[in-house]
Amino acid sequence: MTFTGPDVRILQIHPTRLCNLRCLHCYSSSGPQERGELGAPLLLQAVSDASRLGYNVLSVSGGEPLLYSQLAPLCREARRNKMITTLVTNGTVTTQRKMDELRGLVDMMAISLDGMPERHNRIRGSARAFQQMADSLQLVRQARIPFAFVFTLTRENLHDLRWAASFAVAQGALMLQVHPLEQFGRACSDLRGEGLPGREMGAAWMMVEYLRELHRGKLMVHLDSLSRYQLPDAPGDFDETVSPLVIEDDGTVSPLRYGFPRAFAFGSLHTRTLAEMAPDWKRRHESAFRGLYRETLRNVRESDQMFVNLYEMMAEAAAESELVALSS
Repeated sequence: MTFTGPDVRILQIHPTRLCNLRCLHCYSSSGPQERGELGAPLLLQAVSDASRLGYNVLSVSGGEPLLYSQLAPLCREARRNKMITTLVTNGTVTTQRKMDELRGLVDMMAISLDGMPERHNRIRGSARAFQQMADSLQLVRQARIPFAFVFTLTRENLHDLRWAASFAVAQGALMLQVHPLEQFGRACSDLRGEGLPGREMGAAWMMVEYLRELHRGKLMVHLDSLSRYQLPDAPGDFDETVSPLVIEDDGTVSPLRYGFPRAFAFGSLHTRTLAEMAPDWKRRHESAFRGLYRETLRNVRESDQMFVNLYEMMAEAAAESELVALSS
């Protein structure tokens, strides 16, 4: 779930790759065959440490976070540390018991939506995925948990955006978050070529602007993409607090997104606490990370790209620098 603003510092946790679905675009390649999860003591300490480091939003993803056995204690610890709590779910394993556990602990539940029912089911790999998700919404409303829909945008479902916004309004969602497909994880093989090129990204941007006006006062519509005109003017203004800060299912702490090249990782929670890692990362990696940010901004300005995913571009640049370092 996306919260934006100069004072937002996000700790994103992927406590497990276990999921009841095997979605075509899953960046963490999660699925029913995956086992194992991060223990609660590691994550509760990480949340407490993150709060002291200035992080004020907890975002839990997966895998499927509703299958994580310690989700409620994790959200409770975040609340104890005065953090906003969010989670991203496919919405198919929602139960009354789970909603009762999370009542009052979750500020926003982001539910995946990939297009009209048939298309959603195909991407989710289940003929029942859409109906199970739609049926679960009443339980979410009864628990009084605010919710949004996250729409992974592809070339195939671009024309479903207007329908998705109408569906979100009808269900009482607060937001439709439109997230362009990233070629990472399972999407590299199962949805190769489904990312939007420049012209179609322009069409998506115009559709989002139209939907904002159409549903003004009823639904927030957010596109997870920057135009070149929204880029920071001063490359040196990169915030010293890396956000999002990502805890992956194996305990690795990474900047910006799941799977960010390991050369820039903070370390592993299995060997050190976040409080121990953070100052060491600043000393050893912050300068290079700022350089990566400056280089990415420069490359965007020198290209003809109108819309960019800055985190994806930084990850690609980091992977290239990692290869260069290995070959030298």
